Amino acid sequence: MNMLKICNWLEIIRWILVIAGFQIAYFVTASPIQRFNILSPIIIIVLCGLTGIESVFLGRVAINQSGYPRSDRYQIQSGLNNLALALAAILAWLCGWGFWANIALMSAALIFFGLSGINHGLSAITEHNYQWKNLFRPLMSLILIIAVLMVMLPALASAQ
Repeated sequence: MNMLKICNWLEIIRWILVIAGFQIAYFVTASPIQRFNILSPIIIIVLCGLTGIESVFLGRVAINQSGYPRSDRYQIQSGLNNLALALAAILAWLCGWGFWANIALMSAALIFFGLSGINHGLSAITEHNYQWKNLFRPLMSLILIIAVLMVMLPALASAQ
């Protein structure tokens, strides 16, 4: 399997696992806090972890797929940041740090997803970079942020 196909599969797998994460969180419990505590590590580990792996190990292909100029070190640095967030989510889960750690980690992830969506959108608009990632990432980021907030905000309200 070539590297481009692997990147395409990673993109598909990410979104399948995110949807599955929402399904699991809603199936397992009706408690807003418990639902968020299930969803948060899944979203962060899947999106940040797989994106980090893609950036570090398949960076050149991912750069070409996004239509960005080649910049291996920057791509790796960005990927390591995503991996750090995913590893922090795993650590918080394993150590049982709980709800407030998940809130902090998810907040950082949502901010990143929003900024990433804006960055892809700006690339499409200002650089006429009409790669599919740049066209769809802003919308997908917005949908994801809204969907997560619909779980996160009731959990925050319950925790007060």
